Amino acid sequence: MIELPSASTGPATLIVVGGHSSGVGKTSVVEHILRSRRRREPWAAVKISAHRHATADDSPPLVEETVSPSLLTQTGRYLEAGACRAFLCRTPDARLADTATFLRGLLAEGTSVIVESNRIARLVLPNILLFIVSPSVADWKPSSGPCLTRADALVTGERAATVPGVVAARGARLDGRPVFEMDADRYVRGLDAWLDGRLAEPRGPHALA
Repeated sequence: MIELPSASTGPATLIVVGGHSSGVGKTSVVEHILRSRRRREPWAAVKISAHRHATADDSPPLVEETVSPSLLTQTGRYLEAGACRAFLCRTPDARLADTATFLRGLLAEGTSVIVESNRIARLVLPNILLFIVSPSVADWKPSSGPCLTRADALVTGERAATVPGVVAARGARLDGRPVFEMDADRYVRGLDAWLDGRLAEPRGPHALA
């Protein structure tokens, strides 16, 4: 494992946002967190995608930095929401460790990082791991399993009361983990106060494989 410096030696928060399918609200949750925390510290936002074209699976990750806010792309939306930098990492599974090293570099600069990805949850120990659940969406990506198992809290755009049954159907339990509801305006009620409390707790160094 690669040790990342702890908060006492410089770098800041690492948050990972995953979800069981496309369109369940992962980007909206990232935007919510950026809007609520952008005045407290600088944030870099990273989208990790598996989509690469005409390249070998073991080819290096392709990192693209988005420089202009836009509502037309996920990374553009990050900038609109208050990220100081936004990146798209097109990363095949064989090179996820390289993307983890890229995240390490951002954190070492003292910039907090929020990552939208399921697959990176296999390699990182973030301060907070959130998992987005939409009970009405039947599709569950294989990569969602580690996120669901390790998530600190869940978020849904539907009724929170419907989430435990869906989680149980995937062979998991909430075990006291909170479920936050996101409303039609993409505001996640109760999440900000919960994050404040969790991030105020003492923590050791992050770890990246």
